[in-house]
Amino acid sequence: MVDTTTTPERSQADHHRVQEILNDLVAAKRAAPGDDLTSGLIAAREEDGATLTEDELVNTLFLVIAAGFETTVNPLTTPSPRCSPTPTTCAWSSRVNARGPTWSTRR
Repeated sequence: MVDTTTTPERSQADHHRVQEILNDLVAAKRAAPGDDLTSGLIAAREEDGATLTEDELVNTLFLVIAAGFETTVNPLTTPSPRCSPTPTTCAWSSRVNARGPTWSTRR
């Protein structure tokens, strides 16, 4: 979802593909609603009876995915050596901060 090395063209193509996937998901949930967030958003109505537009629905789903991605990745990729209980974890933490996550315990 977030890649700082991708080209603008690739980023735009990826975004369009995600939009297509989410549009397909919304269509599937309209046809067969379930007990899930997407079905709940489709069924939600304002007091005046208004519902989310298709764009609002898809963009809300995209934001939910992005928010979940960010809140998961950030704590995993930025551990603090001061919080690390063992030397192995400290070494892992240093490598993560230097070049991205790795699960190696080598020093």
